[in-house]
Amino acid sequence: MPIVGVIMRIVAFAIALGLGWSVAVAAAAAPPAAVACGPRAAHTLASTPVARVYISGRSVLGCAAGGGGTHGLGSAGRCPGAPHVGVVALAGATAAYALRTCGVDTSSAQVVVRALSSGRRRHAFDAVSAVLGPESFVTVGSIVVTGSGDVAWIGSASSIVSHRRVTQVLSAASGTPRVLASGPRIALGSLRLSGSTLSWRIGRTRQTGRF
Repeated sequence: MPIVGVIMRIVAFAIALGLGWSVAVAAAAAPPAAVACGPRAAHTLASTPVARVYISGRSVLGCAAGGGGTHGLGSAGRCPGAPHVGVVALAGATAAYALRTCGVDTSSAQVVVRALSSGRRRHAFDAVSAVLGPESFVTVGSIVVTGSGDVAWIGSASSIVSHRRVTQVLSAASGTPRVLASGPRIALGSLRLSGSTLSWRIGRTRQTGRF
């Protein structure tokens, strides 16, 4: 190969190496994304410009910008153990989350609405309206909340004794819960909120409702 070609290849390699090093240094030096409150390095479950829910150690914590402290919401662990936090939704400084408690061959779940600016628990609702009896398991698949504290969720319960299974879409406006839909084909993770309209999926069809 001519000497000029060798020199050109060496120069090109050096330039590419230098550019790659510059990109790597820039990426390493980039500051972490801004957070409303709490330690930046903690794993965020949900956030808005004014509030945040995150994991610290084995706990799930919530906080709001401008003071008010940090509030324990539950455990970040799995069943069995201390009541642990499942799905989380956040609107402004209002958090809604599933809190699940497990025992031997049983579990229960609640939907909790909490103001992160003060830590005050505003509401707590059973995840499903039905009672299936002993050895039943309850979970919350999805949840949405508004800044005023209206909340909706999809809950499911099943019993290994009665072999019954219930899946429901529920909402609670002004602290009053009601069932919007019930049926085995409701997709647990399908709940969405657009403006004031709720939607969820039954099979391949999306249904709508309001708080």
